[in-house]
Amino acid sequence: MNSIPGNIREIAEGYKKEGEVIEVFPAKIELKSNVYYYFNYIPKNEKLLVKENGSILPVDQIEWEALVANSYNNAINVFSTVGENWKRRKTLQIYKNVQKQLHQVEPLFRGVPMEMKEAYSDYCRIPKVVIENQEIIVNNVKKALEHVKHLRETELISYEDYSYLLSLQLGLAEAGTKQNEVQMETYHSRVKVLRYLKEMKTSLFDVKTIYAIKMLKFHHKRMHTDQPRTKSEHEDMKEAYRLKEESKLPITERTGASEILNGLRNPR
Repeated sequence: MNSIPGNIREIAEGYKKEGEVIEVFPAKIELKSNVYYYFNYIPKNEKLLVKENGSILPVDQIEWEALVANSYNNAINVFSTVGENWKRRKTLQIYKNVQKQLHQVEPLFRGVPMEMKEAYSDYCRIPKVVIENQEIIVNNVKKALEHVKHLRETELISYEDYSYLLSLQLGLAEAGTKQNEVQMETYHSRVKVLRYLKEMKTSLFDVKTIYAIKMLKFHHKRMHTDQPRTKSEHEDMKEAYRLKEESKLPITERTGASEILNGLRNPR
């Protein structure tokens, strides 16, 4: 707040209610040739859009601008919280190990019935899909946070910046969803493969193969079944699907648009 012009700060303070804290968007946002400051009043999370010249337009004149600014701000929060958390997980290390373990037991699936070969092949899809999409997650989070850091320095955001960050957010959601889906899709194949391995005389195997089977069982228990593991994960997946579908809609028609506009402190 201390870095913005005094007259703009005074305007924002004039809309503040007792006990509230004001957050200001980390940069000005330029939309349709106009530049705005975007304020958030905590804890109510009500917003105020102020033009660079100090004027405050009524809600019906800045609906699109307010929704774009809010969506951009939400994307920043997603990357700095959920995205950063996904990026820090040891997913790459874990699934590279699963890949090695599946390779170790591959000789045991030579000459088996086609149904079992297909189950083993299906199982092998998991590390491949998870690793590919974890790399997307890591790269998208890195790009997004570098992008936000750059805009904090330039202090000006364009519609192109908004579109770029939204595409990274969509890619993040899709990658996380694919990681979950491949585990659910292959659940019955995993069960079939592990049951087959359990029925074999493991005493005949070398130490590496015995260890690989043990670790495959360990990781299997921590993967999805044919359903999300928790209600929270189910909601996360629904949110990813929603984000993908709603990205095709005009921003004014997306879920929550009316609530955001109702929370604006601009005049009506």
